[in-house]
Amino acid sequence: MVDHTGQVAQSWLLPGEVGTNEIVSRLDSSLRWEITVDDRQEITLYDTFDWQLWFQNLVFYRLDSTCILCDCNRFSSDESSNESSNEPIASCEPLEQVPRFWWDWPEGGMRDELRGIIGLRALLPLTTLGVATHRADLRNEDDKTVTRLLFQRFVRVTERREQILGMCRVLPIRGYDRERGSIEENLARLGFPRIDTPPLQMILTQTGHRPQPWSSKPTTSISPELTAREATRRLASASLDICRDCEQGIIDDLDTEFLHDYRVSLRRVRSLLKLVKEVYPRNLTAQTISELSQFARQTNRLRDLDVFLIDREQHAEHVPGELAHCLDKMFGDLNAERDEQQHSVSSRLQSDAYRRSISQVQGVFAEAKWWPVTVNSHVPVASLANQLIPRRYRKICRMISRISTQSPDAQVHDVRLEAKKLRYLVEFFGTLYVPELVMPLTKRLKSIQRVLGTFNDLAVQQEFLRGYVYNQVAGQADSHELTLAVGSLVGILHQRQKAVRSELNAHLAEFADESTKSMVQQLTDDRRLAA
Repeated sequence: MVDHTGQVAQSWLLPGEVGTNEIVSRLDSSLRWEITVDDRQEITLYDTFDWQLWFQNLVFYRLDSTCILCDCNRFSSDESSNESSNEPIASCEPLEQVPRFWWDWPEGGMRDELRGIIGLRALLPLTTLGVATHRADLRNEDDKTVTRLLFQRFVRVTERREQILGMCRVLPIRGYDRERGSIEENLARLGFPRIDTPPLQMILTQTGHRPQPWSSKPTTSISPELTAREATRRLASASLDICRDCEQGIIDDLDTEFLHDYRVSLRRVRSLLKLVKEVYPRNLTAQTISELSQFARQTNRLRDLDVFLIDREQHAEHVPGELAHCLDKMFGDLNAERDEQQHSVSSRLQSDAYRRSISQVQGVFAEAKWWPVTVNSHVPVASLANQLIPRRYRKICRMISRISTQSPDAQVHDVRLEAKKLRYLVEFFGTLYVPELVMPLTKRLKSIQRVLGTFNDLAVQQEFLRGYVYNQVAGQADSHELTLAVGSLVGILHQRQKAVRSELNAHLAEFADESTKSMVQQLTDDRRLAA
């Protein structure tokens, strides 16, 4: 790392059995030394399931009662420095517990920073360590500080107090390069190895954590020469692996993204089997789709509750103040129902019946599995993709041509479903084509899906609220006020939906225009396949 003087601060690895005083006394007998910092604290490191902080070169940790978000390079630096470059990105204190989600933090810098970084993910504790910090100032005969040494030892918080990492950092003092060089030479002479790996990475490795990129999309690459069945098998198998990876997060109720990714992965496999027809025997395909649908259906209500409760603050803003207490009751009811639904889903995912079923579905796509030959099982996947993508796009264009400002919501909803299917096809077979052709079409698809998704979400939320009122208010003394409160919220959502609808036709027309048609034609031209 670079010290506040602008010079590189070297670090050295220390064994657990050598004390600070012993090291300093053996470095340079001509210098007088004094321990100016002697501090012992406890630190807990946090990140999200998908390591969002790590991959943005950030670290979040709780140091005693203070929570700190900072650059990874600042971690374990000289905390006593007053330099502005040493300031954290955000800090918050004192806190009894670390809030898991950004919206649970008090108003301020930490809340704002986390909102933009972790989104709906939860902050999860990684490891807790004891930290002993000593700083030694080395002075010459004129009592001038010529070098500073920062000693830090990280130990497990157990009875054995096992050292995870011991390090000494030589902090340069401007104008005393010769003295710094002498200290570094002596550290090397004493047999202490220089540290080239970032301390945070060493701590994570020693505590059994290895940050890995996470994607809810299968990263399996397919090539044009594969058969349609083999390509389908690889894509389905990778998607089901993602489902299985999400199960424990759902069971532990860590955050709502686990259920979202689980459901998307199920839907991806189901759509793949429906879109790429006649690749597996019909009865096997129908049975597998049925199993996948059942897995998803058992989580429908929990997902509906999650989606609505995530927007709680936004919903509350739209209700007159005198009716706000009624929404508090509604949110309390919905949270209680969510707890029941989460327990039910968690129990189901841990049941022997579920585990047998999901394993059987995975077995369908096992590498060594043999199934009878079907119409499309051995067709080159590139040939099949070149048929399916244009066919799906043409269907969407026909549907768009029949939509007017007076068309019912269901008609718009059907376009959204077809656009989602086309998006899946482009994702499934994207690696068959050159990226320069895939990216523009994907961008247009994302744009129209965003608008259609917003329109649909607003319609679903209105229906969700109506269902709540119908099921809850009968016989309640405060049912009139509750109905008014929910009714006002439904009215706001309806107005927002109308505003989106007024813009929708323009987005649909753009997606069906000649430029998009040209993108699809170029993409599926046999000559444009990736090498």
